[in-house]
Amino acid sequence: MNSCTSHAMAEDDTKALIEVKAQLLESVLHCADIGNPALSFDAAKFWAIRVVDEFKLQTTQEQQKGLPTPPSMLQTLEDDTECTAIGMQVQFISYFVQPIWSALEKVLPEVHDYNTSIAANLQQFKELHAELLEQKAAAAAPAAAPGEA
Repeated sequence: MNSCTSHAMAEDDTKALIEVKAQLLESVLHCADIGNPALSFDAAKFWAIRVVDEFKLQTTQEQQKGLPTPPSMLQTLEDDTECTAIGMQVQFISYFVQPIWSALEKVLPEVHDYNTSIAANLQQFKELHAELLEQKAAAAAPAAAPGEA
């Protein structure tokens, strides 16, 4: 192998390493951006509800301006309850947060404790969502007539 070939290979390796580092940094920043579920449950719940409030405001403003509104955003207006916000958080963690944080842990094992928090919070959100759905169903059920039970 001549020195020109060796130099070109070294440049290619350097470019590839720079690209890998940039992709890793993008992933870390994205995880930080969607990392609320890694906080304590109370903090994660607080931010989940705030985010849905922001979605609601955005959806209202889009509709007022005649802009198209994604169906996933319409649910924030159709069912304005904590149950909706918690249900959205379950989906968000399950389909977005857990997969990317799990992938990040494969290259940065130091984030393991965050993944443990995310899993625990997901379980708590699922339990809370089930409880809120039961309450919602009970509130919507017609009251039993006297003598019926």
